[in-house]
Amino acid sequence: MDKKIISIDCESDGLYGDIFAIGVSVFLNGEEIDSFVGMSSLKEVSNPWVVDNVLPHIKVSNVYDSKEDLREDFWKFWISHKNNAITIVDIGSPVESNLFRKCVEKDLDNRLFQGPYPLHEVATMLLANNIDPDIDRKSYTKDILNYTPSRHNPLDDARMSLATWLKCQGYNTKIIFPLK
Repeated sequence: MDKKIISIDCESDGLYGDIFAIGVSVFLNGEEIDSFVGMSSLKEVSNPWVVDNVLPHIKVSNVYDSKEDLREDFWKFWISHKNNAITIVDIGSPVESNLFRKCVEKDLDNRLFQGPYPLHEVATMLLANNIDPDIDRKSYTKDILNYTPSRHNPLDDARMSLATWLKCQGYNTKIIFPLK
């Protein structure tokens, strides 16, 4: 695959809540060329399901003072990689689409046309390949990943989405991710 792919995953305080963690994997020519991962304080997370099912899996050492600072650093990273890239998310609405909306709305005059277009979904790619979009991504990609990812850890989820996307396109070579 010679096209740059940016795979993004976020964790939010409930499905429509504020995003508190972001993971991004940038892939080109068979390898991850860059990544971004960060989170804001977990003290602000209150959704009971997220507290019980997501927080125990978060492995992010880059902690920001605020969600706004996290989004701004993500935006700078996004801008540095977005040109000539395919952007993918597992299921983009409402979480990742909300991330881009908040980033763009922060400076609407300058960012209006800087978001991803189109924002591709891994679930749609699976469906187009006659694969149940609810398939377990960890099991589906275990033969092409060089490590065992953790669900709900944003960088791991971004990498699983990327591996799922590539596998749906017939990519079957082991993907070596640096273990950040």
